[in-house]
Amino acid sequence: ITRDAAGDAGNKADNKAVAIVLDNSVYSAPTVQNEITGGISSITGNFKPEDTKDLANVLKAGRLPAPAKIVSEYVVGPSLGLEAINNGLVSSIAGVIVILIFMALYYAKAGWVANVALLVNLFFLMGVLASLGAVLTLPGIAGIVLSLGMSVDANVLIYERVREELSEGKGLRLAISEGFRKALSSILDSNITTFLTGVILYIFGSGPIVGFATTLMIGILTSLFAAIFITRLILEGMLAKQQDISFSIKATQNLFKDSKFDFIAGRKKFYVFSSIIIIAGLISIFTKGFSLGVDFQGGRSYFVEFDKSANTNAVRAALEPEFGTAPEVKTFGSSNEVKITTTYLVNETSEESEALVAQKLNAGLKKISPNYEIKDAQKVGPTIAHDIK
Repeated sequence: ITRDAAGDAGNKADNKAVAIVLDNSVYSAPTVQNEITGGISSITGNFKPEDTKDLANVLKAGRLPAPAKIVSEYVVGPSLGLEAINNGLVSSIAGVIVILIFMALYYAKAGWVANVALLVNLFFLMGVLASLGAVLTLPGIAGIVLSLGMSVDANVLIYERVREELSEGKGLRLAISEGFRKALSSILDSNITTFLTGVILYIFGSGPIVGFATTLMIGILTSLFAAIFITRLILEGMLAKQQDISFSIKATQNLFKDSKFDFIAGRKKFYVFSSIIIIAGLISIFTKGFSLGVDFQGGRSYFVEFDKSANTNAVRAALEPEFGTAPEVKTFGSSNEVKITTTYLVNETSEESEALVAQKLNAGLKKISPNYEIKDAQKVGPTIAHDIK
């Protein structure tokens, strides 16, 4: 409404109503009382608090008729989802068990202290994720395992420092105190740099990358707390009770103690070897380039399981006439499981195009075997692929 129109309406005896319409819906129809002189107007009346909030939200946000476009679609079959969860849990449990055994065998009683701190760290990490309502994904599980490894790494740095102090003839209490003090800077450096990497992944990443970054950052914070405070608290408690604390068994007491590698003397050989590797890598990058996945170039990928062993060349040959170009086919897991990636009709989003792609895919797969199951399907449009890059 213009200033002249508001002034004209406000000067009339029968004040005109000004309707506020969004998407053909009238949200308010106040009458014009005064001229708008400062570019600001207000709506007065006997409103309930919830009505005023609703009207304010409508005026602030509004609703614009913007069509939605699906730029990425991901479908996981129940069998593959269950298999992925089981494999992720099994690998995580196996990793934790290996770490616990190694620490107990290598660092003796102090290793068991580190194991307790590790389990406390895992408890804290899962508790924080549960309180935040985080959705656990495979990249998230990878972040958890990595954070557990970093937690043990901090204990290894501390214990090696303590062993150095003990080898110099210092008492157990002083050796533990000096070990924590001298290892602190190294622990903070490694964890802070990794945490910053997680922040960058969280800000600029999307989808699974964000899940990995979230668990990694939370895991680093809980790992620092467990390694620096929980481990020290347990060791100090054992010292207060005058318990003996061993940081190695007989087999590992002098292991690597006198190991000396003169890398400087052979630096020229290492320079030549490193240069060859770097040059070969650069040549490979500029000649062959990177093999970009569907997340980076856009397209469709399918995880297919046959009832028998499937030859990737045969699958590729069967699908090439259907798609017009040869798709990328790789063995995924066992010999009867393949991953198929194609850019066929990647820019099309209509239901007809989706049905056409599915029809051609099934027509090609039936040439290999009539018994197969599409356990996973992923589609990434060019827009989201460009954003991920």
